[in-house]
Amino acid sequence: MPRSTFIRQVLLFALIRVVVHTGLRMVHPFLPAIGRGLGVNLASMALVVSISMLAGMIGPFFAPLADRLGRRVGMILGLIAYIAGMLLVVVIPTYSGFLVALLLAGAGSAVFVTATQAYTGDVVPYETRGRVMSLIEYSWGLSFIIGMPIVGLIIDRLGWRAPFPLFAALTLLGLLFIYFRVPDTRLTVSQTEKGSLWNGLRTVLVFPPALFAVLMGLTSGAGNEIVVVVFGAWLEDVFALEVVVLGAVSIVIGLSEIGGETLAAWLVDRLGKEKSIALGLLVNSMTVVLLPVMSKTLLGGLVWLFIFFISFEFSMVSSLPLMSELYPHGRATLIGVYIASWTFGRALGALAGPLLYAYGFWLNVLICSVLDLLAVLALSRIRLQPVLRQSNVE
Repeated sequence: MPRSTFIRQVLLFALIRVVVHTGLRMVHPFLPAIGRGLGVNLASMALVVSISMLAGMIGPFFAPLADRLGRRVGMILGLIAYIAGMLLVVVIPTYSGFLVALLLAGAGSAVFVTATQAYTGDVVPYETRGRVMSLIEYSWGLSFIIGMPIVGLIIDRLGWRAPFPLFAALTLLGLLFIYFRVPDTRLTVSQTEKGSLWNGLRTVLVFPPALFAVLMGLTSGAGNEIVVVVFGAWLEDVFALEVVVLGAVSIVIGLSEIGGETLAAWLVDRLGKEKSIALGLLVNSMTVVLLPVMSKTLLGGLVWLFIFFISFEFSMVSSLPLMSELYPHGRATLIGVYIASWTFGRALGALAGPLLYAYGFWLNVLICSVLDLLAVLALSRIRLQPVLRQSNVE
């Protein structure tokens, strides 16, 4: 594949993921506003977010399709589910409708992200894969920098439902680009995965390094979400910020995530995937000691959030190339399993976060620190022997 063609594909993946991530991530900073629109309290909204994150568990069951039928099939199926979820909020603007919508959109996002990462793993050698995957992951940070201020303005002026049809339309446009711009790799990929979908999933699940990867994803995802699900409420309670200001504050979060992705692009291939993951998690766990001092002022609180998000983002992005090489013959399946474990951890964290927050934000941060250390312990048991490959990008 010509390098210029692959670069255009990377940019395409990143742009679509900015839209997809914004549509899902806007629920966190605007959780109180959406809850008021639905007529439910913060605890009820946290419950629906937690349940919706279980949609990520669907990913592994569809991930083998990308190994057998091609990456483009997985991308398209994921985007169709995401669009359906966004539109359902418009059609059924109720608490139960919102739950089903998030389930559809969350599952679609998980399938799409898994397929794009597997595609990248196919065409980029392991030694430089960290940089390429980090560039695609810029979409995560950009969803906050670009998306959240816009969402804040839309919700303030047009109501909490207004952003959903917009994201459905933009995603449909991305789906069309995927269909016409990404090659169908069905025949090439299916040669590496034979048997039923369940057989492909079972083969990965009995692979010992994959089990430790699952544990790492579960603990790190839970720890991060315990803080993320309530940081909007914390800013409202401590600093009395309004919904439009919360959208602007989200730029700080986006900048920290861009910083984490930039550090990963620069360091992960040089320092090593395992060391990079451990470094990010250890720094993230140490933020607990900074909270009492830095949370006394809004500026200090924002700096604290910056450190928290940049360290976690660095560790998360650094883990992706490692997961893409842990089981090359079932690359999409293993990535799907890892994302599912991380998503399940986030679901548990979203459920526990408001309960812990009732005793103070410091408890959320302390539990996050403990879970980070457990993730580092699981990482220490993962062993990888990379098989060198030539790139398919010329």
